[in-house]
Amino acid sequence: MRNDIMSSFEHCSSSDANPKHHLCPKSSESWCFYQKALALGKEPQSHSEMKVSFTLLPDQLQLVRKVYERLTNDDMMKRCLKGHTQNPNESFHSRVWLYSPKHLNTSKNKLDFAVARAVSVYNAGYKDSNIYESLGIPFTKTTEKYLDNNDKMMDAPLKKRMRNKRLQKELHYTPGGIFPKFDGVYAIGEIRANQSPS
Repeated sequence: MRNDIMSSFEHCSSSDANPKHHLCPKSSESWCFYQKALALGKEPQSHSEMKVSFTLLPDQLQLVRKVYERLTNDDMMKRCLKGHTQNPNESFHSRVWLYSPKHLNTSKNKLDFAVARAVSVYNAGYKDSNIYESLGIPFTKTTEKYLDNNDKMMDAPLKKRMRNKRLQKELHYTPGGIFPKFDGVYAIGEIRANQSPS
């Protein structure tokens, strides 16, 4: 995986004078124009004729290389092996940008407030992290209903996933019918909820 990631850096930083395609896949089906041409027995085209052609100064190239090396260090690779993705970060960032949109210029205080608000809403929900009272805004029935509705909308995807998992656990089969693929296995039987297999 590390070589696959680094191959994109080497590929993009190549030039006619210094081709660096040693990490690119070597086959006639390769995404790398250079290795593909070599595999087909042809002369590779000039790097300047390619769709993506740019040149960085050596010090700029080293800065970009450091980013790639940081992304391919052992700790990051271990996280990738466990299947961790950036989705939790993206989810949190989307909550921050609700309070402080990134297309608008903002002060540090407003951004700090947006982060604190996003954290409190994420951890406690809209209603329980209510800041209206601390700001001196009366907490009315309408406000409570609005915050309850926001909490329900925030929890809806999680509840749906949990309901689907619960239903999958409750499903069992008995002989006599055919059930499509379930957990990678075709089951023969009639599906009945809350019944142990016979």
